[in-house]
Amino acid sequence: MMRGITGKWLLSVVVTMTIGLLLLGTASYQVVTGHFASFVGKNLEDRTRTYASLLSEDFSQQTLEHIRRMERGSGRWVYLFQPSGQLYDGSEQKDTALIDAVRGRLQDREGTQRHRLTLPGSQRPALMVASPFAPSGKEAGTVVVILEMSWLTATFRSLEALILLAGVGALSIGGGIALLLSRRTVRPILDIRNAAVQLAHGDYRTRIPVRGNDELTSLGERMNELAQSLDYYRSSRRTFLSEISHELRTPLSYLKGYTALLEERDLSEQKSRRLKRVIREQTDRLERLVEDLVTLSRLDEGKLELNKERISPTRRIQKVIRELEPHAEKKGVQLRWSGRVNEGLWFDPVRFDQILINLLDNAIHHSEAGSEVEVTLSPSPEANWIRIEVKDRGVGMEAEELERIWERFYRVEKSRSREHGGSGLGLSIVQRLVNLHQGSIEVKSQPGEGTIFVMEFPVAASGGIRGGRSC
Repeated sequence: MMRGITGKWLLSVVVTMTIGLLLLGTASYQVVTGHFASFVGKNLEDRTRTYASLLSEDFSQQTLEHIRRMERGSGRWVYLFQPSGQLYDGSEQKDTALIDAVRGRLQDREGTQRHRLTLPGSQRPALMVASPFAPSGKEAGTVVVILEMSWLTATFRSLEALILLAGVGALSIGGGIALLLSRRTVRPILDIRNAAVQLAHGDYRTRIPVRGNDELTSLGERMNELAQSLDYYRSSRRTFLSEISHELRTPLSYLKGYTALLEERDLSEQKSRRLKRVIREQTDRLERLVEDLVTLSRLDEGKLELNKERISPTRRIQKVIRELEPHAEKKGVQLRWSGRVNEGLWFDPVRFDQILINLLDNAIHHSEAGSEVEVTLSPSPEANWIRIEVKDRGVGMEAEELERIWERFYRVEKSRSREHGGSGLGLSIVQRLVNLHQGSIEVKSQPGEGTIFVMEFPVAASGGIRGGRSC
């Protein structure tokens, strides 16, 4: 039992309580007994001085009888000594051994005295107080009052037993409470341990019950977040492998089938050119897919090189539109752009083109023939920022689709996207590249009204460092 954290915690609490109770009990006992013993001694001294004062004022037989009556009882003695050490007449002389012991302590001493002594014969402890008196017209003397202290010793022993009993009771109650608290405190730790074991065995759906608002609760929440992330990662990996295998299978099937057809000898020139065109398109599709995968892999690992420099967004947009115009014309889509800014951007020009090409290509694919795609460049309402909008008038998207367009391999129209060669990776790459350049991107869309992608980037500051690595 003590090998577990509950046993160790309980043992440490019990040991701490035991040491604390021992120290507290010892200190309390010393304080109480010392105070009570001092009180008894002080009281005996006061009585002895009172008797000495009475004897100094009236040294008579009646005064002696009064004193003896006051100290009458078991374990009490009163003696009156002359300066020579002899007893005055009238003093009790039954116990000569005790008188000799007292006489020995009175030699060569003056003033009120307090002594501890052991009663001859019984060996019981006693307290002796002696106080001088000087009656008028008579020889001075000393009154001695002796009090047996065995009753005080018995009282102290009873107090010891009481303190010990109280300590055992307190330790038992404290131990019980500590056991309950230890189980309640250790239970979250055991839950976290069990969850960690299940996570280590691949059960990423396990969750830790979270209660309270302390450090263990925070740790449990972090563990649940870790389990959720691992579960999402495993699910994403399976989806990724499934999607990528499907993406690779389709163009490879085309290549295999059309290559086999090319091997036929009776192909016409027109059919041969058509097959070669399909093979080239599928090869381009494979190349784009591999490039997208390489880019995503470098982004995930933080190893994508960014060669930043001051660029003119106006010139880069014009360049990209010129490159994509032939592709758009085949679809019957017109590309337009408007706006101009004088400020530049601190950007990797290759990645700027990649972002714009992905967005325009996506807009062209989702636009009907006869429609247009527009790029707008303007200053942002926020100072020292530039806004770039890419707008199409295609079919648009539902609200639930807008939340998922940044996911890898997600397509709004899967069959249509595959027909046009889309891999479902472009928008995920765009978002990551925008973030790496300290920009922001959002999308607005309504079914049947088209889609607008809005990007904002900070204006390039003077100077800077060329080149960099994603983080």
